[in-house]
Amino acid sequence: MAINFRDRYAHLQEVEVAKNVLLENMLDEIDRLKSHLLDINGVLEYVDSNAFVSVLIDGDCMNFRDEFVKCAETGGQEAAQLLRSLVIDHVQSQVPDIQQNFDVVVYMYANVRGLAKAYGDAKVIQQRDDLERFIRGFNMAHALVNLIDAGNGKECSDAKLRGRDS
Repeated sequence: MAINFRDRYAHLQEVEVAKNVLLENMLDEIDRLKSHLLDINGVLEYVDSNAFVSVLIDGDCMNFRDEFVKCAETGGQEAAQLLRSLVIDHVQSQVPDIQQNFDVVVYMYANVRGLAKAYGDAKVIQQRDDLERFIRGFNMAHALVNLIDAGNGKECSDAKLRGRDS
């Protein structure tokens, strides 16, 4: 039986072409995957750079220190700054691998009329305008800190926090 070297050589050339096509396809796939990986890394960097912690507070149950309320607008600013600082410290202690530059978004809901009456009855403020100035300072301390009048009803703040009508 005679060995046909030309046939074997032709077969090897076909295998070599198939191998080269396979390698080209693999290299194209690697380039495509690298491109997707860069896209994913970009998204992850964006997500990391826009991280935030949201804090929801029932202001009817969590009263401010009298000394803050007495200082009106300045006290409101100090209270908001202290709250943000404490939240940042707490989050960093509880989530050690969190990025350092995250935002804190605060929504405090309260029955402002009820708070004004309570602070007035306790002689913390002289008139309702004193509490309004405190709230103004609180809200102005940072763009993401908000004390919102939830309404005059007993459960208005609770309803806001639950996201349902009372």
